This record gives sequence, C-alpha cells and structure tokens, in this order.
Amino acid sequence: MRPTSNWGPQDWSDYPEATWNYEKIDDVTADDDATYLYTTATGKKMGWGNSLVYRDSTDVDSVLMFVRAKTLADVTRKLLIGRGVQSAPGTYQMCGSGVDTVTLTSSYADYTVKWLTDPNSQNEWVWGVLNDPNQSWFCISYHPNDTVLQDNFDDNSLDTDKWKDRAKGTGSAVSEEEQRLELHLGSSGLCGSGLLSKSKYNRLSTYSITYSYQTNWDQESGVEHGYKGFFVVPGDTSGVFETTYGCATEGIWFGFGHGCDYNNDGIRIMADDDGPSWECGWDDMIDWIHADILEIDTWYNVRAHFNGNTGLCSMIVEMAGDDSVITGTVSSADLTNLGDSIRFYFHVSSYNNGTKEDRYDNFRSLDFSEDRITQSYAVVWSSKSKKFLQRIVDRGDLVPIVDKGTLRREVDGSP
Repeated sequence: MRPTSNWGPQDWSDYPEATWNYEKIDDVTADDDATYLYTTATGKKMGWGNSLVYRDSTDVDSVLMFVRAKTLADVTRKLLIGRGVQSAPGTYQMCGSGVDTVTLTSSYADYTVKWLTDPNSQNEWVWGVLNDPNQSWFCISYHPNDTVLQDNFDDNSLDTDKWKDRAKGTGSAVSEEEQRLELHLGSSGLCGSGLLSKSKYNRLSTYSITYSYQTNWDQESGVEHGYKGFFVVPGDTSGVFETTYGCATEGIWFGFGHGCDYNNDGIRIMADDDGPSWECGWDDMIDWIHADILEIDTWYNVRAHFNGNTGLCSMIVEMAGDDSVITGTVSSADLTNLGDSIRFYFHVSSYNNGTKEDRYDNFRSLDFSEDRITQSYAVVWSSKSKKFLQRIVDRGDLVPIVDKGTLRREVDGSP
C-alpha cells in the first residue's frame, strides 16, 4: 500500500518542490536523495494516505509501516513512526499505542513498525480503516537537543573542557569576568586574543550561531585597524593561525570592521583557503556593509548561519531599527579547504597601539541540518484458508508474491 494522497499535516518540505508531498515518497524502488521530504525542526508532522477502495472488509492479520530515512545532523535525531488520527477537523495526533521511536543515522536506513491490531481502536484490523481519510500513516520529527556548543560565560571562569585560550603578544588575555567573555589587547600593539573550541564538528552540517557582542574599539577613528569577529576554521588547525597575532588565516570570517580598511565600523563575511599572512590577506568577499553601524560599549545580538554542504552563509546584527543583514555563498574551494570538520573561534587583533577589548556573551551553536524521508509504504498481511499470504497493493493492482520460490497471485481467495 503506497502513498496516493496527502492525509494529515504536511509540515515537512519536499525536494524537488512539487504540488503533492506524497509523490516524493511513493517510489517502488527508493531513489534516496533524488526525491525526498525534509525538515530542520523538531515536532514537525507528516502524514500520507492511500485513497483506493478494497474489496475485503475483514481477514487482516497484521500491518507493517515502512519508512526509509536519514539525518544530515551531527547531533542525535529521532523519528516517531505510527498511525495518526484526526482528533478535530484539521488536527491530527499520533495514536497513543504502537508508536516506534527510531534514531536516525547519517546514511539512509529502513525502519518499520508492525501492528497486530489497530493502534487507534485497539480492535482487529479491517480493510476500511486502512484507507480512512480520518487516519493516516504518520511521522513526527523529534530532536532531543540540537545544541552542539553552548556557553553563557556566567561563572567567571573559562570552561577548559569547551575552549582553548589563544592570547598572543604582551598584555593580551582571554578572561571570563563580569559574567561575560572578554578578549583583551595590550597597549604595545602587534598582539591578538582568541578563544578556540576544543571539539571539532561535522563540516557538512548546517549551523545557526547566536551570541551577543560589544566592543570599546572605534574603528571609525581613522587610526585603528585589525581583525575581529567570529570564525569558522578547519578542524585540523595545523598552519591555520598566524603566529604573531593568533588570527586565523583560513576559513570563514563573520567580521566586524576590516583588517586593512580604516574608517569602517561595518560588518562582512569573508573566506580564504590558502593560508595568507595576517595583513590584508583574506581573498574572497562574500558580502559586506561598509557603514558605521556599530557603536562602542553597546550590546548587539548577532546571528550567523553556515551551511557546510552548500556554502550558504549569512550574518545578522539586530539593530534598534532595521536589522543589518549580509548573505552569500562560499566557494567550493573554500569549503573543501575546511576539511571534514570545523572549529569555532572568537578573535580580536590589532596592528596599532592602544588597549582594546571585545566582549561576548550567551554563545550558542545549533545544528539545523535536515532530516529526510525518501520512501514510505505499508504492507498488509491477510490470512485465508488458514494460510498467510503476503498481499502488496500498488495503486490498486495486485502484484505477484513469492511463496516458497513460486510466483503466485491471489484471485477471489484462491491461488
């Protein structure tokens, strides 16, 4: 019994986009990533039905639901599989019994749940229930925790299980104080301060990164310049960091100001894959706002988005009026250079003298990668003449079944 209709909620999106979701999962032979349904959020419901009418009304012994699915996430993702019932017009919920919860993996796998009785009524199955439009074959996405790294910097002590201090030069320091992260630069110049995640994360995942940012450094002064902001760097950091300032020289830079551009309190996304020197070395401008949008000693909420599979990235700084938004796509060469894994890095460095400080708070990185379903169907077992025969109905046509190696077709109850 394969999908012929959208029944129940359609919270999942379809690829390629089409009118009917069920068409993405009705394949006789699974086509995996050629057509599928997907979601990036927890609690999203998807239902399908079979609108064909069957002659029989009894003699259903058991029913099995099949789902082929995977996740692109680097965190635990689960899928609830069962029967959905319409509790009120337009409102579907999972039947309370016979629900199976499976843990998705990074490769497509086949999952099944089998019922001897109708999980909604608890009575014996009848054929009419199988294509009742008030019930559906049902899946719900379930994400126990999408957070891959989080730190609110509230305990005034760096969490050395999460972070590595990368301060460089006289007077530079990384500290957690006044319930925030502070990156200090000394007055001697030629120095940098940074904080690197200890763990590595799957580069192919999609990350939503949020944090609060404040600085006492006015790059509109006309005499100050340096690198500052949040970086996504290769998981293998060999040769990634410049030795004098500690700035990353490869990766994706979600930046404030610009290393060699005076009079700029704007924002930008840049990328590089060939490890240049620190000064003016980043090659690829993804997008930027070249304007004075950041005031000193003012907290800003910042959101960065990075899809390590497609290269799509964005940066949003929440403002009192309209938010400042930049977006673009990183090249395949820059993505490949990151390798299979990435790390997160906060950094500030300066070429000129003068004590400076960048402050961060409430950091959180979420994995917003897709869960995908590429195929689903139901198998119905019917017994007659004290013998089990498997019956698979595909769009109304009874197809041959295998019984001890012999092709058989059931017609009017006789083989």
